[in-house]
Amino acid sequence: MKTMIRSFIAIPLPVEIQLKMEEFARTSNITQRNGFRPVKADNIHLTLKFLGDATPEQIQSVRGCLAELVQTQRPFRVSFEGIGAFPNWNQPRVIWIGMRAPMELEQLFNAIDRSTVKLGFPSEGRKFSPHLTLARVNASMGDAQFARVIQTLRTLAPQPMIGEMTASHLHLYRSDLQPGGPVYSVLSSHPFQGTEVVC
Repeated sequence: MKTMIRSFIAIPLPVEIQLKMEEFARTSNITQRNGFRPVKADNIHLTLKFLGDATPEQIQSVRGCLAELVQTQRPFRVSFEGIGAFPNWNQPRVIWIGMRAPMELEQLFNAIDRSTVKLGFPSEGRKFSPHLTLARVNASMGDAQFARVIQTLRTLAPQPMIGEMTASHLHLYRSDLQPGGPVYSVLSSHPFQGTEVVC
């Protein structure tokens, strides 16, 4: 039986952005004590495609696919600001930080989706909604704790400004599920080869 590799494609973030998000969660009381599961700072990234379980041969094909996609991809600037919840604020399951990005990011998302579908991976089948996951809400909690979650969310800054960065490469990540949470490692890195536009 072949060893399966759980993987995803994402844009890595600078450490300073990860730490600012961690600090925002802490100072906003988005903590385990209050019914949340904050994402560890070094696990925060901009996911573009979750591949799930793949064979080593599929992983090799994805590497080749990404190497082609970045040939003409230019670096671009993105900023992280605002906050929201999936599916909504009344029944929150995921708390996220929003972002502003050029159309190039959505085009990259669509290109990755189309290319990986050709390799046998399911399509995302959803509209692109770029965000960074800040925390998840504990699924099993009593009414009193859920009320605390809602109260905490009502006190959040409506438009927190986390920072900005230049997106300059993709990572293909491996995700190993551990008792303490997922552990991510880089399977391959793909720098954008296009020329950055300087305004």
